[in-house]
Amino acid sequence: MKRWSKCKVEKDESEFYFFKKRNYTNSYCKACFNRISKQDREKYKEQTGVAYSTEWKRKDPEHRERSNAWDRSRNQKIKLQLVAVYGGKCTCCGETEPQFLTLEHLNKDGQQHREAVNGNKNRGGMKIYLDVIKRGFPSEYTILCMNCNFSEKDSRSCPHKTAQSREYKSFQSFMPNMN
Repeated sequence: MKRWSKCKVEKDESEFYFFKKRNYTNSYCKACFNRISKQDREKYKEQTGVAYSTEWKRKDPEHRERSNAWDRSRNQKIKLQLVAVYGGKCTCCGETEPQFLTLEHLNKDGQQHREAVNGNKNRGGMKIYLDVIKRGFPSEYTILCMNCNFSEKDSRSCPHKTAQSREYKSFQSFMPNMN
């Protein structure tokens, strides 16, 4: 049990936020911390007329750039981890450039997955990747390059597959009859 320094109420350790980066447990319990944080945000909004999160971005573009750079770096690491686990290349054409690769739903239920995770059927991205990682990289996904992914949308065939079959047929037409 831990005693909160302000209200002197004893609560279990799980009732307090633990900050991993700083390696310490907050002295405010979760309920009080959330209440105080909300009051501070409301007070700031009353004083300035602007929500705090939008205000610092407007005032400090340098901080915004650092924050955006950190987000891009984190997102790239997450995507590289996902791509590596699922084979590191497009399962159709073999493309290996991570910038071109994306997650493919083998059951063709990507829209439902996006709605469940994002609340929006048109937005994919990091929330989808994080959900797949959280669920332990299930086998219902694979990696495709964007060309293959877009071409297989709506049950059309991938141009790589049709090109391979055309090349084989044209090769057969030039081969002399061996029988």
